[in-house]
Amino acid sequence: MMNVVGIIAEYNPFHAGHLYHLMETKKRMPHGAVVVAVMSGNFVQRGEPAVIDKWSRARVAVECGVNLVVELPAFYATAAAPDFARGAVEVLRLIGATHISFGSEVASMEELGKMSRSAVDGDYRAELKRQLAAGRSYSAAASIAADSIGCINYPNAVLASEYLRHAEGIEPILVHRRNTHGEEALRESGAGFFEGDSSAAAPNLAYSSAKAIRNALFRGIAERDARAGTGFAGAGFAETLSAIAGIDYTSAFNESDLCGPVFLDSLDEFVLYFVRSQGAGRLSRVRGIAEGFENRLKSAALMAKNAGELVALSATRRFTESRIKRILIAALLGIEGYTAPQQTYLRVLAYDGAGRALLAALKKQVHIIAKRSKSGVEHPLLEVGDRAEALYSAATGSRYTEHSRVPYQLPLHAEDGCKILK
Repeated sequence: MMNVVGIIAEYNPFHAGHLYHLMETKKRMPHGAVVVAVMSGNFVQRGEPAVIDKWSRARVAVECGVNLVVELPAFYATAAAPDFARGAVEVLRLIGATHISFGSEVASMEELGKMSRSAVDGDYRAELKRQLAAGRSYSAAASIAADSIGCINYPNAVLASEYLRHAEGIEPILVHRRNTHGEEALRESGAGFFEGDSSAAAPNLAYSSAKAIRNALFRGIAERDARAGTGFAGAGFAETLSAIAGIDYTSAFNESDLCGPVFLDSLDEFVLYFVRSQGAGRLSRVRGIAEGFENRLKSAALMAKNAGELVALSATRRFTESRIKRILIAALLGIEGYTAPQQTYLRVLAYDGAGRALLAALKKQVHIIAKRSKSGVEHPLLEVGDRAEALYSAATGSRYTEHSRVPYQLPLHAEDGCKILK
């Protein structure tokens, strides 16, 4: 039996901390195990475009040691934690995963198990309901409810507990993530995010969070716009990203037509047009909208000048900015419900030799989609994915390549080609 370990990730962007998690995962698996990343595509859970396109992120992940990257459908990638986890674990089952590896601020598997069970625990659910009725946001209410039964509600731990809830029969691997505060710091600060000595494999790197990297890129755009009237471009962006992520991105960007990082403001015109032009009845069917929020959203859209202002104007304690951004992405992608037909395919983004061997072993059990135009597969999840790629390419001013693009295949001589920047 082939040992296959799954990592559920956004890699937004892939950075030195992700590399450390990958190396720790490999150390804990039997020799010859295949590492598969189930990665969000061009839209992510916080309700924003991925800062870098999915093909570039998948390529860097494979260059750094992941054997196979398959896409988490946009339907699940843009959902709240319970549905995000459910969809991702469904993909892991399609690839025959024997293990699942994740990082968590909570170091105890027993504690995570308790958190996982709390999702169906009567006391937890009752307290959650009380806190929501009191007008608190879902994240705040969940934190209080978790605390009431003796659990800590850190973001990565919440996701890890959701994975455990859905991944029955798949053996978990926990890599303890530490330093849960101060994630705005970049790697120059010396703040590490994973516990353990990584010096043997990644020479004494300090790890920035993906959030800190995205914020630095966003600040860089603002500074350059103010100073010279232009943002990042071409090789300059690749060099900047490489310097702050600790991973060499230059090879990935040699074959990409993306000129710079992508943020929510790339969707300004699309968001304002859609919300302003739709009736309240249509908006009320969008995933995530409830309690008449469509009316507040519509009113805010008539006043807002951009997507960020729309989010800020419409936010409440119950409808947090993250939730609203997920609603807006769901609206643009035509997502109107919380359930979808069972996934029957794997959308492949990148692989090496071991990943290719796993795909060959799976091809009689599941539809393998390498080139979309030749797949012959029709599925509601793919239709949402097609809309996601059409939106991303239009928002970034890049060519629409979803139907013609083929996965990146790592050359045999480059299977240890990850370049770590000190």
